[in-house]
Amino acid sequence: MKKFAFIGLLALAAAAPAFAQEAAAPVEATVVTVASAPQAAPLTIERREMVLAASGARVGDVISLNADGSPRVIFEQKVVSIPLSTLSRTDGRLVTSLSFRELRAMQN
Repeated sequence: MKKFAFIGLLALAAAAPAFAQEAAAPVEATVVTVASAPQAAPLTIERREMVLAASGARVGDVISLNADGSPRVIFEQKVVSIPLSTLSRTDGRLVTSLSFRELRAMQN
């Protein structure tokens, strides 16, 4: 999914000069309605649930949830809060996109 978003950004960047040239000419106002993309269902996280790294390696079990719903895990004997934006469900498992190096930098 990130790969497609990156490709879309590249396409927009390539098209930017063409848009700039068209914007200089007077254009009639046009109203366009765009259907918004369906929003993903909220991520459900439970205590004692295993969090995995993208590589499949075990990060740790959820010990509690912060007020914003992000999980706290014990990673290498220290508590780490994992941002919700890095979490997803893959094959029913809770997976973070953070590397072990990034998780070590976040240790409390």
